[in-house]
Amino acid sequence: MSGDQHIVLSDFPMTVADAVSLTMGELSCGEMTTPITHASMLEYAGKGAVCFAEDMKAFGRLTQTKDVTCLITQDIWHHLSEETNFDHLSIALIIVDRPKDRFAVLMARLYPPSASTGKIDAMASISADAAIGQNVQIDAFVRIGCKAVIGDNTIISSGAVIGDNVMIGQNCLIMPGVHIEHATLGDHVQISSGSVIGHIGFGVTGDGKNQLISHIGKVIIGDHCYIGALNSIDRGMLGNTVLGSKVMTDSQCHIAHNVQIGNGCIICAKSGIAGSVTIGERNILGPDVGVASHVNIGSGNLFASRSGITKDVSSGNFMGGFPAVPIADYRVQVAAVRRMARNLKSKAGKE
Repeated sequence: MSGDQHIVLSDFPMTVADAVSLTMGELSCGEMTTPITHASMLEYAGKGAVCFAEDMKAFGRLTQTKDVTCLITQDIWHHLSEETNFDHLSIALIIVDRPKDRFAVLMARLYPPSASTGKIDAMASISADAAIGQNVQIDAFVRIGCKAVIGDNTIISSGAVIGDNVMIGQNCLIMPGVHIEHATLGDHVQISSGSVIGHIGFGVTGDGKNQLISHIGKVIIGDHCYIGALNSIDRGMLGNTVLGSKVMTDSQCHIAHNVQIGNGCIICAKSGIAGSVTIGERNILGPDVGVASHVNIGSGNLFASRSGITKDVSSGNFMGGFPAVPIADYRVQVAAVRRMARNLKSKAGKE
């Protein structure tokens, strides 16, 4: 099976000793001098690979690997050490508290993000009064508007459109086909392919004439944010649409006008947030979550996939369903519906 897995070798090979240091882990088995050349899924791990395991499903696979370094939990090590004789195994095991998170640290070292080449393609169109920072890469068919500001070391990929007066911070990555207008981006922001930032919001008159209301606000995106592919984030109507620092959105998300999102929120794929919603810090919205307009959400909440949030939510809740309720209540509702369906099916069979 390992032959079916495409292996991308790192330009920065390391040793197990490096991995132990970077992950702040403890080597429980193996040699510090063992080389690490690439990252891999555990299922396909071969010589020189580093991988991770977070549950006991990996138990059998770990005993079959050779010349592999694996990040594991203390619990997995406890079971392995009781059941396995490591004398005949060629494997390095590093105990860490959160293997996936520590693995991400190694990935950043093995496969660092692309750095700007500092080259500006002759096929790019840049307004004369745009301010371009140091070492900025601008690819072919990019359009940069009047008085736009592009920070140092930023990459603007092919086909991106940067509108008038847009401000983009340092060390940003704007991927192909992105359209940005009426926006300010912080440092270390990535906008993924096909996303539209700062388009007019869907503010419509209620008089039956269905006229769009003019918008004069902006989109403000904080530092270290990640915006997934095919997102749309609307500019504010009078105020601004604001995303705090370290906000992450998955692909195909929509954030409407005047939405305020706090630091550290995660918004999964196909979620939609209606206008004038306020969301606190460190919330997680699962896939396909919908939030009704003018709802206020506290901090530290988790919303299950396909939840519908129709009213204000305090902090520290785990909710699911439509309309969203505490997850325990949602599970009771699901169980009740299933019982009802079984009863109806049984009754129909008897008739």
